[in-house]
Amino acid sequence: MTRNKDTPFVKWEPALSPEAVFSDSIGLNEIHIEGKCTYWLEQRPEEKGRCVAVQRDSVVRDITPPRFNVRTTVHEYGGGAYTVFKNDLYFVNFYDQRIYHQSKGTSEAQPLTPVLNDDGSLGKYAALTVSPDGTKLLFVYEKEYTTKENENFLAVLDLNAKGVSEPRIIAAGSDFYADPVFSPTGKKVAWLQWEHPNMPWDSTALMTGTFEDNALHAVKEVAGGGAICFPRFDSEGKLYYVKDKVVADESLSANWWNLYRYTDTEEQITSELAEFGEPHWVFGQ
Repeated sequence: MTRNKDTPFVKWEPALSPEAVFSDSIGLNEIHIEGKCTYWLEQRPEEKGRCVAVQRDSVVRDITPPRFNVRTTVHEYGGGAYTVFKNDLYFVNFYDQRIYHQSKGTSEAQPLTPVLNDDGSLGKYAALTVSPDGTKLLFVYEKEYTTKENENFLAVLDLNAKGVSEPRIIAAGSDFYADPVFSPTGKKVAWLQWEHPNMPWDSTALMTGTFEDNALHAVKEVAGGGAICFPRFDSEGKLYYVKDKVVADESLSANWWNLYRYTDTEEQITSELAEFGEPHWVFGQ
């Protein structure tokens, strides 16, 4: 330890450096449960912050090969960089931002998206989710340009197709998208969207649409008037979400992140002066 007895306070040397504090701290996030297996990401300081997909069944093992870093830069904050379906892994590689597929029990991953799109843009992907029948991969899709502002969409990949292909855009026109989810039948999709200059904790819209023939139909806004997070369908196809309404009286439960349900109308499930959710900071929260 550095001795500071005869040194002015402002010149004291710390007993512990930031490097010493954080060099052994492994970041753990994005937990997925698939059957009897648990998956998560480990961000490892000793590997220069590389994010590794890890699986636990009877033992704990690394899944993604050393040349991959499971991380996305969509909206710069990232998150939601992988998903698992029947123990097949779909993930975004930080080094090139492409989506890769790694089959169960293999140690090699194959790219599904191109290095660059035909229009020269770099495709970036987040909030990956597989349809219940395993044929479609749904995600937030950001196109990064060198000559103009980035554009954001919802898009899908056909998992039955062979080789590399550009995503098919199914929702466009809003500034930002987040948290797309399938209903249990795969016939409905719900997602969040919002417009600049709002942040997702200011004002978001919860949207739904019928998914058929690789397209969305009958798209409508089912909830708004505040900030919304965590849209999820239950086993019966009812849509649940957490919402923080815009109200003048801060003592009302509507001013807190409470639980709501949408069938044909919006129904408030909890009325607590407590938080059941949090703002959308990153994907995969």
